[in-house]
Amino acid sequence: MRNRILRTIRERELIAIGDHVLLACSGGADSVAMTRVFSAIARPRKLRLTLVHLNHGTRGEASEGDEQFVRRLAAELDLPCVVERRDVKRMARRRKVSLEMAARDARYSFFAEAAVTAGAGIVATAHTLDDQAETVLLNLGRGTGLAGLGGIPYVTERDSVRVVRPLRDMRRADVIRYLSRNEFAWRDDASNADECHLRNRVRHTIIPAMARALNPEVVDAIARTSRVAADDDAWLTSLAEELMGACQYPAPSAGEAFDLAVAVLANLPVAARRRVLRLWLAHRGAAVEQVSLEMVDRIDALVRGRRGSGTVVLSAGWRIERSYGCLRVARTRDRDQEIAFRYRVQRSGMTLVPEASLCVETSVAEGIWREPSQGIGMLPARASLSLKALGRSALFVRSWREGDRMCPRGMRGSKKLQDVFSDAKVERSMRGCVPLLECRGEIVWLAGYCVARGWEVPDDAARALQVQVAPVV
Repeated sequence: MRNRILRTIRERELIAIGDHVLLACSGGADSVAMTRVFSAIARPRKLRLTLVHLNHGTRGEASEGDEQFVRRLAAELDLPCVVERRDVKRMARRRKVSLEMAARDARYSFFAEAAVTAGAGIVATAHTLDDQAETVLLNLGRGTGLAGLGGIPYVTERDSVRVVRPLRDMRRADVIRYLSRNEFAWRDDASNADECHLRNRVRHTIIPAMARALNPEVVDAIARTSRVAADDDAWLTSLAEELMGACQYPAPSAGEAFDLAVAVLANLPVAARRRVLRLWLAHRGAAVEQVSLEMVDRIDALVRGRRGSGTVVLSAGWRIERSYGCLRVARTRDRDQEIAFRYRVQRSGMTLVPEASLCVETSVAEGIWREPSQGIGMLPARASLSLKALGRSALFVRSWREGDRMCPRGMRGSKKLQDVFSDAKVERSMRGCVPLLECRGEIVWLAGYCVARGWEVPDDAARALQVQVAPVV
């Protein structure tokens, strides 16, 4: 196992001689094996090692046991150890995300902070080949392109910290054999057997079924496919970067923002246009995870359209404009220009918000809108509101104001919208353009966020006010 990990480190150029590496150790088998191997190779490779462990506080005494185990392991190996505790359940409730997503974000945030404190530039995590196969299947089930089929990369940059995965070529069974043969202890997480979690269903049900019905070595087969997809994606991305350079209009100075020449872009194949548009949006500051295929296709339709001008609103305050042969990012509001609006919403029909180029469409119908939003302020956004709570009161759509608070469904008390925006990483300059609904002085919904407590629809048989906020093109 040691030699295979060293081969991965060398082939993928993960870690150099003399590096200071933070070892992310949960106490589970994979991370304990990684820690043991790195402890053995540290002296010949002149590595400085520090263990880092985040106590999520999600499993009571078991979480405390994991923390104490990691502390004892660090003491046994004579390694520095950094431990921190975070209320991941509270983070998940505040951000309205799954516990798994909140835990992942908390871990990487902690790793980045620990790296800065320790003066280390590298964090090693213990993802294995089995994790890779599970991730590829999860991505495929949601719908994905080559990047998603590439799965977990060997190296990523996160918050200016280099994250490496030296166990990416190891099977989980090999890890267990290594630990058992050497009589090394580890901690088992009982939640890994709970198939309420989607990844556990893939691990314990879907992959074994595929192994029985398709190929006993299906994990290795998926890994080979992901390796090809990742290499193809990297190559195509490099080509797209060259094409984006050819589409720049006019040619900017180094580091400057730039527009795209529609005539050049429109002549590219559709796959190339999509990649160029994604790269361009990322260059202009869009979060990669929020750039959906639907969003890119709307911009592509603007590029291919016969009209010489047009607009696609991606989120409140952020739009793409085509004008005079070029494609540019336009902001409805900049930092020095305030925008404010407030309109009474029709009970059934359309309400225009010209200041933000938005349309609020409402109707009364049974059912609850359950599709997840793309993010706060990302359009179109939809919600179902209780007709009983609305009664005969007037409903207004308006812009955010300093000091606004709401009572999100499923939470106790109220929360400042300023904190909601901060958690979702909505730029300060864009917050005033995110529409919200107000009734009797109470904020009942923020576009892309949950509805307020007391405004939820009880069941699918109940009649509800169905609301959609969409851009006006």
